[in-house]
Amino acid sequence: MITALLVLLSNASAAGALITALGIAIVSYVLGDLMILPQSTNLFATALDGVLVFLVLWFVSISADWTMSFVDILIITALAGVFEYFFHMWLRRVPARV
Repeated sequence: MITALLVLLSNASAAGALITALGIAIVSYVLGDLMILPQSTNLFATALDGVLVFLVLWFVSISADWTMSFVDILIITALAGVFEYFFHMWLRRVPARV
């Protein structure tokens, strides 16, 4: 989802958008889903994931000189937040595998 939105809403290449989305997914999963979510609430973990997505997109868009507006970044962040909220609910229902 993030990859497609980055390509549609900016001048990001498909490869750049994919690398950015993978980086966000990996960091979000490790920090938000494995470390923060078990110790806090779904809402708190989702909010932190949203902050992470926003900051990464803002930094990458400036560094890569992408044509993303503040509103574009907010739209992607909001959609990612909705996904994360329901993903966290699913994670809490699925028993841990050892």
